[in-house]
Amino acid sequence: SYKNISIFSKVFMFAVMLFYIADYWIADYFFYALFILHPQQLLVDFEVWRLVTFPLAPNSFESFILFSLTFYYISSKLELLVDKVRYPFWLLTIVFLQGIVMTLFYWNQDVQIHGMEGISIFVLSFYTMLQPKAKIDFLKFNNIPVIYFSGAIFAVWLALKISFTMGNSPVLLRDLLFAAYGFIVAFLIYIQVKFSQKMIKKRRIKEPLAVPVTPSEELSLVMSSTGKFKRQHQKQRDECPEDEYYTYTLTNDEEENERKLNIILEKIHSTGKDSLNFWEMKYLKEYSESIKI
Repeated sequence: SYKNISIFSKVFMFAVMLFYIADYWIADYFFYALFILHPQQLLVDFEVWRLVTFPLAPNSFESFILFSLTFYYISSKLELLVDKVRYPFWLLTIVFLQGIVMTLFYWNQDVQIHGMEGISIFVLSFYTMLQPKAKIDFLKFNNIPVIYFSGAIFAVWLALKISFTMGNSPVLLRDLLFAAYGFIVAFLIYIQVKFSQKMIKKRRIKEPLAVPVTPSEELSLVMSSTGKFKRQHQKQRDECPEDEYYTYTLTNDEEENERKLNIILEKIHSTGKDSLNFWEMKYLKEYSESIKI
């Protein structure tokens, strides 16, 4: 069904891949220069769109590998948990916040911010926290625990990052800061989700039951004759004429409702409560509930 299909994650991943290729082969890095986030330039020229477009500016090979594996295998599953419509806005908001945080952190430094590390680590970490017992089917390796899969992806990314940035400590520190941002945001949202679930559970426990509880002395009798009671109840309902339904129905006229009630009470007084039919019993129940409301 449509509810079990993740559309955004894989479509977005392939769209980003095509965009990278087109920008490199056709546009000659025109969009890279347009989308990259430079904090000092942002504060001077006030080019606000760069706060959300910097992930579309490619960072490095290892960044692209991390993004591809995460969005193909992990993001498509997280999308179903969050909501297919809401999920893209989640990611957009997190990217926007990352742009603001990085701008404030590097506002007086000559640093360029680009790449998908922050959002990729967020998706990887958040899904692993939410579903630590989940399994991932990777190529011919089936049912890999998500903790091992996420750890392996992060380890490969980190190893490649260290090897490719030897002698360039500012770049390594910047990308590690991206990863730390993604993990911290994932952890904070995870804590908020767990706290909300706990509060909802406590609220449900404290709420009084909306239906009356059967007295303990009647419970054994009810449980022992449940099948018999249901059959008698159904038989009584089948024997009652449908016209009685319209006769004994609550209306907006209080005097009419009381008149019907008095007729039923007189019947109980003269012949006993067992003489009431299905619709009369139903009317008594609905009348008593309307008084409680």
